[in-house]
Amino acid sequence: MTQAHDERPEREALASVRPDPPVRNGGRAARDDALAPVRSALLERAAARAAEIRAAAEGEAERIRAKARREAAAIRAEAAALGRADGHAAAELRRTRAQAAARTVELGARSDVYAELRRRVRAAVLALRDDPGYPDLHAGLVALARDAAGPDARIDDAPSGGVRAEGSGVVVDLSLDRLAELATDVLIADVPGLWAP
Repeated sequence: MTQAHDERPEREALASVRPDPPVRNGGRAARDDALAPVRSALLERAAARAAEIRAAAEGEAERIRAKARREAAAIRAEAAALGRADGHAAAELRRTRAQAAARTVELGARSDVYAELRRRVRAAVLALRDDPGYPDLHAGLVALARDAAGPDARIDDAPSGGVRAEGSGVVVDLSLDRLAELATDVLIADVPGLWAP
């Protein structure tokens, strides 16, 4: 903090120094000699004032540093207390997050297994089209579709293999794609522990 500075002594000293009227023939040296004591007094006062200002600034700086050290110590103490109190909550949060991450990994793995099972079952069922017994399977699917949709049902071959039937407001899907879905559902139901949490 800067203290107020009284400039009156310096002004009075400067006011007492008036330039002398021009002096001819070497009068400058005489005038300089006459001003030497005034200059010296001004320099001494300026040096003393600078020392006072420096001492005041150093004192203020030390007070600011001490206050900053006290505030930092208080902040560290408060942070340590909060850290101890929050430690339990933080540990519980980490545990909950770890459980959620593990559950996500588990569900991802189950999803991958489920998708792979569906893919394999579908591939196996669609491969029936190339089996020598497929014509008999196809005839059996036509008979099932006619029984379910009625004798006047329209029966079409499904693009993936198998048949679809429509009649009297009834639609029957016995396509190989649909049969693969049903077969997967049966396999999943047979292994309940695989999908249980």
